Amino acid sequence: MNFKKIFISSLCFLLFFTAAATASRRAAGQTRRVAFFGDAITLRNPDLFVNMLQLLLDHHYGENSVIVENYTFFDMNTSQVTSFFTNRRLRPDLAVILSGEANYFNLIGFYEYYRARTRNAAPRQIPQDTSLDAVITLNRQVRSVYRSKTAPAARSQTPLAAAFRAAVGLTERETFVPAVVPEFKLLDNPLYLENLNFITRIHFYNDAWNYIRRGEFGNALRVLSVFTAPDGVMDTTVYYMLGIIALNMGSYETALRHFKSGILLDPFDPDNLNYQGLVSVYMSFAGQLSADALFFARVLRQHTQDMIEAINAITSINVVDFEKKINTVNHWIKNDFQNIREVAARGGVPVLFLDYPKEVQANNPIHAFAQSHNVAFLSNQNVPSIDEVTINSWYMAIARNVFNKIRDSNLL
Repeated sequence: MNFKKIFISSLCFLLFFTAAATASRRAAGQTRRVAFFGDAITLRNPDLFVNMLQLLLDHHYGENSVIVENYTFFDMNTSQVTSFFTNRRLRPDLAVILSGEANYFNLIGFYEYYRARTRNAAPRQIPQDTSLDAVITLNRQVRSVYRSKTAPAARSQTPLAAAFRAAVGLTERETFVPAVVPEFKLLDNPLYLENLNFITRIHFYNDAWNYIRRGEFGNALRVLSVFTAPDGVMDTTVYYMLGIIALNMGSYETALRHFKSGILLDPFDPDNLNYQGLVSVYMSFAGQLSADALFFARVLRQHTQDMIEAINAITSINVVDFEKKINTVNHWIKNDFQNIREVAARGGVPVLFLDYPKEVQANNPIHAFAQSHNVAFLSNQNVPSIDEVTINSWYMAIARNVFNKIRDSNLL
């Protein structure tokens, strides 16, 4: 039995059925839906792009004939796009996808991809003691590893040391000395809760992190100015957030200086945004700082089992070399695109893949996937640089590209 021919025949039937259903809705005058998925790292303001695309569609197809639905957030990666299709069972008439660049900093979903690819066992669901005593114990254990003369040393034969030497490319005679010894705190420690100043700081932390996640770095700096003012009280959590902001703004030396502090709050909280900061450090640098982040992740995973997704992802990538990290993520992106294509086909949803309208890392796997698969694809490389035109003209150029593709390829 030729399964490949059966799969191709089934896929062709689905596409034919979808086209027929779309034509039927078009003939009946029913409203068609276009779902836009992506991150706001490059588009910055996806709402503006969606509104402009809506205007173009209204002008061509008639008002309320096509509705554009915006499913984006700042660092939405390809695995999260796949989850939208799988979990929400969306059935738009067309899905438009601009995704991939966030994967280099948002590793949510990478560990599941790694497990499936390597056929690793499921994460260990071991109940954790997250009390203050557990944090004190964790601090003691981590410090003992960092300060040990054998654990990080080149000639140590412990599994941790051997694996780490291989990951960072050390020879048998070289020694890795971590620059930072992490320390942990617990937010529900009664000693902290009784301290009103500490509670106030936590509110500022949360506000700053929310701004950072949305890419509003100016607002984040404004919130953190409470601490950075001459009479403010700095702590290493503030340094960490300042480092993330500096990293995203391209001030790498400043980021490196801030990251030297290296404290994490609530180490047993899988949603702790400081872990996202750790991922940014690991994925953005090679050399000592990346090695620090990887070493820390390997140590922490020994004591938190598999409960922290960011730690699982870092230790699964498990290299310091920048190009190797990028190549690993590129394979992940292409794998997710194939998953998106298959999930959408099963639901009878045609997909239009876009590349980014500027030179970004993700365009490499996007182009590779488009060239090796028979998919609807649109290149935005003809869009002028955002520095050459007004912001409205830039968004309109992208929206017009997408509209032209939809119209000329009869995707609706």
